[in-house]
Amino acid sequence: MRRSLALASLGMLALTAATAPLQATVPPQATAPPQATDSQLLRVGVVQNAMPCSDLANGQAAGSAVDLWEAIAQQQGWRYQFQPIATPNAAIEAAAAGQVDVAISCLNIIAERLEKADFSVPYQEDSLAFLSRKTNEGILPLLQRIGNERILKDSILLLFAITVIAAIALWLISHGFDHKDIDSGRKRNTFFKGWMMLVMGTGIYKMGPNPPTIAIITLVNICRLVVTSVFVGTTASVVFKSTLPSDIS
Repeated sequence: MRRSLALASLGMLALTAATAPLQATVPPQATAPPQATDSQLLRVGVVQNAMPCSDLANGQAAGSAVDLWEAIAQQQGWRYQFQPIATPNAAIEAAAAGQVDVAISCLNIIAERLEKADFSVPYQEDSLAFLSRKTNEGILPLLQRIGNERILKDSILLLFAITVIAAIALWLISHGFDHKDIDSGRKRNTFFKGWMMLVMGTGIYKMGPNPPTIAIITLVNICRLVVTSVFVGTTASVVFKSTLPSDIS
């Protein structure tokens, strides 16, 4: 939902026009108000506690609307005095009652306010967002989304392919895995156990002490590190994405 924000005054306040006390509900085609004289102080109402738009505390005005007004006033040579106003609605009422010449803040232009006071040309738009509590959908849908990531599937398949090739190479170079912690009595079981050790990265120093086997194991370790990084990054991306608010606009 978008809202137009403007400065409110008792008359038409264009960004380059002078302002002075006028009657409320002046039609748009009315003539511009007379120039403020050097001796005339414009009464400028500042809505308090409305940052980043406006605030007035201890005589010091601040905020984006205040900065805009001060730039216009300096360009036009206007003299003014700030007055505190509690709320935006109070600012409209003060302008309609002639208590201030100009009210400044991020004032929303709505039909009810247009019946009481005139507004400047809108100089800003803002939006509204609605938040609601996100329901906890559980671990299974999260695991399903993680499993649907193509890069994750490809990385795991690549790790399996590299490790099985490395296991075959180590098996041929070492003429089998004869370490007591790997040997299962049957060649098929021994090979599978050695392959899983390469996949998991546990006990792989037992698979061969000579330089060729060490080189192969080192390459497998590097590949496993890359795949692990991809796995962690992809999983984190899915988890964080699931916690972001949904845009229903």
